[in-house]
Parts: sequence; C-alpha cells; structure tokens
Amino acid sequence: MNPSVVVITTGTSVLRDGASEEERKILNRTANKKESDLSPEEKSIIDGIAKRQGTLLLQCSIEEARNMSAELNGVLGLYRSSPEEGKNNIHFLLRSDTYQGAKAAEIISEWMHHKGLNTQSENFPGLNTSSIADFTSAMSDLVKWCDQILPGYSRKGYRVVFCLVGGFKSFQGFMQALGMFYADESVYIYENSDELLRLPRLPVDLESSFASVIKKKHHIVRRMLYKDIPVSECEGIPEIMLLEVDGFCSLSPWGDLIFNKFKEKYYSSEILLPPPSAKIKIKEKALEHISKDAARVRDFNERLDDLARFLETQQNIKRLDFKKLKGNPIPPCTHEADLSADKGAWRIFGYFEDECFVIHHVGESDLH
Repeated sequence: MNPSVVVITTGTSVLRDGASEEERKILNRTANKKESDLSPEEKSIIDGIAKRQGTLLLQCSIEEARNMSAELNGVLGLYRSSPEEGKNNIHFLLRSDTYQGAKAAEIISEWMHHKGLNTQSENFPGLNTSSIADFTSAMSDLVKWCDQILPGYSRKGYRVVFCLVGGFKSFQGFMQALGMFYADESVYIYENSDELLRLPRLPVDLESSFASVIKKKHHIVRRMLYKDIPVSECEGIPEIMLLEVDGFCSLSPWGDLIFNKFKEKYYSSEILLPPPSAKIKIKEKALEHISKDAARVRDFNERLDDLARFLETQQNIKRLDFKKLKGNPIPPCTHEADLSADKGAWRIFGYFEDECFVIHHVGESDLH
C-alpha cells in the first residue's frame, strides 16, 4: 500500500480538555492572541495548562488520547487506534499563529513523534476567528501551501488525506473545499462517536469552467499575482476569483486556486504567452531554442510572471534571481535571470531600454 500524506487541521482542544471554569475563561479571552499580545500573567497560565496537558497526554492510553484531542481522535481513527499503521506516512499539522495554537500543536506533535509518526507543524498567520480580513489572507496562504507542497507528493505516489477533525468550523469548511482539488480523501469523525466518515475526491474540474475567461483576461489575472488592479480593468473576470478592497482587486483564495489549476495545463501547452507587463519586450529570435519544448515553455511563461513582478514591484524572488552580468559575455546583454535550475541551468539574458527590459536570448548558462 502506498504511503500517505496526512494534512491535519489543528485547533486547541487539547488545552481545553479538563480545564477548570476559570482556565476556560482565560483560554476564551486569549484565543486569538499572539504571544506578544499576552500579559505575563496570561502567558504563565497558558504555559501551565500546556505543560500539564502535554504531560498527561504522554502518560495516557490511546483511548484517553482520543478523548483529550480532536486532532488525535481523527488521526487515530484513521489508523484504527494503532499509531504504528502510520509510521510510513508524513503528517502536517496546519495551525494558527496564535499562542494557544502554537502550544497545542507542540503538544500534539510531541505525542505523535513519541509514537514514531513523522510530523511537522505549518504556521499560517491570520488563521483565527478575530478578523475576516486576516482569515481571508490565511485562506490564500493555505491555497498556496497546498499547491506548492501536495502535488509533488502525489507525483511520487503518495495518497493525500485531509483529516478535518480539529480546528474551528470555518477552517474545516475551507479545507473541505480544498480537499476536492488536492486530497484523494477527506476524513471526519462522525458526530460524537469514534467512527470515521470518509469522503473521496469528487470529479471537480473547476479550472476548465473558467479557462475561456482566463485565456481572454490572462494579462490581467497574471498581474494580480503580484499587485492590485483597478476594478475598472477587471470587468469580465468572475467575482468568485476577485477580492475587492477600496476600488482595487486582487485574486481571492478561490482565484488563486482556479488560476493555479489553470496554469498546470495552459503554461505547458507549448504556447509562449506574451509578457503580462509593458515593461518587458522579447526579441523574436530569443525564443527559438525553447518554442517546441513544453517543459521550457512552462518555465518561460512562469518566469515572465516573475520578471514582471520584479520590474513592477522590485520583488526578486529566488527562482528568478535577476542580476547584473559580470563583464560583457553576451553583447548587448547586461543582465540575466534563471529560467530553470534543473535543466542544464538555462538563463534569460537581456538589457534595459529606459524602464523596459528586452529579452535578447534564452539559453544555457555556459554561453557566458
């Protein structure tokens, strides 16, 4: 049986189990606070609760562990109360950046490590109930994390399972929706029992429904990857893809998801897209070595987005690595950027004409 990647929504139930009435009042009052927001007294009380619960959890039986933690109830339900069944799997605890969220994830992670389960915690700022704006930002980060991490495991033969027992309801609901695109299966605990409810991936092809619109508006959607666009320029783009604030639009969490899925096919379709920014020009002969290679076409389309981001916002992300050339190896080129580091270290070479960057050549780095 293939190993699994188990993605676990994580809340603070392990802190609340067995808490006194006074402790619950403090936990409720500080639920959305980060460490820097806590008074010394509040932090001391939460630390005391966390230390007590962590010690109790390591000493208790499997059934008692399931009662103490919603997250472990889900994981142990998945493994039929036998942690050794998950020793070949990888577990991600998705948690908030609140102090309670961090302490609860530490407790759960320590217990899982103690049982031989490969576990790591992923922190998402804003993943709390204090602000819809913060939660919306956290949703976008969740989409990006899923898109960057999970497809790679799927390609290696891992089964992706979303364990959606812990965490608050809005968090669980959003991850349930993401599960339709990234998980082979989503699991829940049925009502107040220990029985596992399994939901397989549904045959959803959301990106195809939006493909024609994105193809027509790709220059706008691609710019929204790195900057806000005036509402007047976003006409014709479905509302579900947009997040509007003060007359400007960015991609909503669903917009990120839809466009990421669209890119998987469209960026590799041997179609060299035009630059999303007027600050980029391409010499006709620059692309003669990549136009028939789908993998390089995909890389080039993605790097155009990264280059546009740099030229318009000065964000020089690692995979682009835009920099000045040393000496004069490829006249008239003055600068280079990475195309792809894993295919013979190909580069993009060009020069500036005023504020516009002209791509003059795309090829292997040993040319210079």
